[in-house]
Amino acid sequence: MQRIVIEFIYMENIYELIKQRRSVRNFKPDPVDEAVLKRIVEAALWAPSAGNVQARMFYLVLNPQMKKAVASACFDQEHVEQAPAVIVACTDVETMRSFYGKRGTTLYGICDVSAAVENMLLAAWSEGVGTCWVGNFDEHKLQKALNIPKQYLPVAVVPLGYPSEVPPPPARKSFDESVIIL
Repeated sequence: MQRIVIEFIYMENIYELIKQRRSVRNFKPDPVDEAVLKRIVEAALWAPSAGNVQARMFYLVLNPQMKKAVASACFDQEHVEQAPAVIVACTDVETMRSFYGKRGTTLYGICDVSAAVENMLLAAWSEGVGTCWVGNFDEHKLQKALNIPKQYLPVAVVPLGYPSEVPPPPARKSFDESVIIL
C-alpha cells in the first residue's frame, strides 16, 4: 500500500489561527504589501466551489476615492474607508444560474464566495493583517461605485490593514449549545 505524505508549508496551528482571528475595525495607515495582498487573494481562489465552477470575482480597491465610495455604499462604515485596502467579493450569478438554476444564484454562489472570504480572513490574519467581514451594504450602490457588471453580485466587503488595536475575543456559544448529535 502506498503511503501518502502531506507536507504542510508555512502552516501554523490552524485551530489556534481560527481562535485568534478577530474582526478589526481600526487600522494603521500603512499600506499592505502587494505580495501580501496577492497571497491573501490567492487563498480565496483556493476555496472550494460548487462543481469547481469558481464563479467568483474579487475587486481589490486601493484608490482612496473608490474606498470612500465603497464606504458610502456600506452605509458610511468608517473602517471601510480607513482601511488601506478593501476587497469586494462577488458571485457570478449568470454563470451559477447556467450551471445550477435558481439554487445556484440563491445558495451555491453565496456559499462559494463565503468560503473564499473565510480563506481570505484566515490568510490575512496569518500575515498579521486585520480584516472585518462587512455584509451591510447597498449592493446596487456598490455596483455603481465600482462599475461592477450586473452579472456580478457583491456578497461581502472586506477591509484589510494592519491593526492599530486587536479586539478581545468575542463570546462564543459552547459546543453543547451549538451541536446536536444524532
